[in-house]
Amino acid sequence: MSIPIAKLQDWKNLALILVASVLAAMLVRFSVDLLKPPVPIAALVGPAAVLVCYVAMLFVTGYYRTLAEVRREWGVLGA
Repeated sequence: MSIPIAKLQDWKNLALILVASVLAAMLVRFSVDLLKPPVPIAALVGPAAVLVCYVAMLFVTGYYRTLAEVRREWGVLGA
């Protein structure tokens, strides 16, 4: 192929989505440190809280459209 690998990915959008996921995880981690919930509750609610924060950040930044476009192009199951 004559296309360089750097051109095959949308690195800017990938980096911004990575930043959103890291910020969501950090926000939940700091919340857990402040609230000090019992371990079972933290284990159950923590991942859900990360997901909610991540989705909220994608909606605020407008990147949910990027993910929706990818999902639409790949189909519902990505096949």
